[in-house]
Amino acid sequence: MGVSNKKEAAKLLRVSTETIDRYRKKGKLPYRKIGDRVLFTESDITTFLESCAVKGKDNGGAA
Repeated sequence: MGVSNKKEAAKLLRVSTETIDRYRKKGKLPYRKIGDRVLFTESDITTFLESCAVKGKDNGGAA
């Protein structure tokens, strides 16, 4: 299981560490806390990405 710190997670998601903090505090991005360390598993990041999925519009079958 891969584990990332906040800086690594920000790099993976191509956002700032401040954005990672905001997502985490709003409950959007799951995380683990060990002592003072905030860590994100591959599963945490995958869960977050799946929650951000946007479904395509149905264009009524037009080609």
